[in-house]
Amino acid sequence: SGDVLFLHARRHVASGRTGTAASALAPVLDGSAPVLVPWVGVEARVVACRLALHAGRRPQARRELGRALALAAASGALRPLTSAPPEVVDVLVRYLGGFGDLEPVAARILRARTATGGPGHLVRLTDRERDVLSLLPTQRSLGEIAAELTVSHSTVKTHVRAIYTKLDARSRREAVTTARRQGLLASA
Repeated sequence: SGDVLFLHARRHVASGRTGTAASALAPVLDGSAPVLVPWVGVEARVVACRLALHAGRRPQARRELGRALALAAASGALRPLTSAPPEVVDVLVRYLGGFGDLEPVAARILRARTATGGPGHLVRLTDRERDVLSLLPTQRSLGEIAAELTVSHSTVKTHVRAIYTKLDARSRREAVTTARRQGLLASA
């Protein structure tokens, strides 16, 4: 069934096999393997959005998110979107105001996300800021982070200042703690 294929796809995503995940998810997305549980259809579109983002296909990611919103509106299954990963929430926030008839659903999801312990305000980080943020918990020096990302030391310092400002943090430790609390970094 579509539900089982979805679970396989999610497992492949977790292990970094995005191509295999996309193949497993395809029958769910095209309807040839129908799902039995309504939230699975919504979650499948969230995963498809993540896969599109991973592949650098932002327009496709936005379309998949729109489809997830439509399924959530029809089924009432909001949880896959209220607990979506930060990169999907970022797409939701970025295109807020452009979902047409689904705009109330998008707003409801953001309100529900906040009510269920998501961040009180959504932090939008650039892709490069996310890269720098992901290396902050490693305790590498800014110079080492710069070398790993193949950018200058001053560029990393600029990104770190932007991260601190966006997270309302005054130190590296506070930025990491806040980012984990808001779902921007995996918990240690």
